[in-house]
Order: sequence, then C-alpha cells, then structure tokens
Amino acid sequence: MTSRRSFIGSSFIGALVTLIPGKSFGAVSKAKKTKVCKISSIPVGGGKIIKSTRGYLLITQPKKNTFRAFSARCTHEGCTVGPVATGTNAVSGGVVNCNCHGAQFSANDGSAVRGPARSPLKKYVVSKDKTYLYIN
Repeated sequence: MTSRRSFIGSSFIGALVTLIPGKSFGAVSKAKKTKVCKISSIPVGGGKIIKSTRGYLLITQPKKNTFRAFSARCTHEGCTVGPVATGTNAVSGGVVNCNCHGAQFSANDGSAVRGPARSPLKKYVVSKDKTYLYIN
C-alpha cells in the first residue's frame, strides 16, 4: 500500500517534470521563422495587413526601425481588422480599426483601445535582416 508521504513525493516530482522545458528531453524544437514582408513595405507610423502561412497578420512600424506583429483577427468576434487591400495603410492615428463592430487596437502594442473588443491582439516576436521582416 502506498503511504501518503510517498504519494505526495511522487506527485511533487511529477509536477516538477512538467515544468522542466521539453528541450531537455529532446521533445520540443524551435519554431521556424516565417518571412512576412519587406521592411520597406511598412510605413513609419503605419502598418499593413499581410497574408501569411499563419493567417492574416498586422505588421506595424510605430517609430522608425521598431516593428510589431500581431494577429489581424479581432478579439471580439474574429473579423479581420483594418483594410486588407494590398498597398493600403491599415493604421490611422496610431490605431487599426475592426470594420465589423468598430473595435480599435493600438498599432504599438495591440491593446484594445475601444470596444467592443476587450482583449489585445495576439502578439508575435519580430526579427529582421537587411531586407525582410520575420515572425517566430
């Protein structure tokens, strides 16, 4: 029969194992970078909606050489935010609009600045080389 002490001890060790990063066991690999667009296509103070293998993304450049990437899916009911038309600036006055119900999101941090959406847009990590922007 298992004692309470050995049961608690084995439960504690099991919990610790789940907290250890999977890479130490060889189970997790790094996510592959996804090339999303040319740096020159994102205007300073603006942004574009880009179709990628991860769905529609909002790529912004709130200030020179600072890039942000967010899911372009509104957190209210899942509509695509901003104009999706090629070459159209999706940001106006530092915000991007959802045309379905009027929600607005910050182009700098993706936060909801006007409802009905309350949650921020999903963020992605952006990296770049001399020509392109990538998300991880």
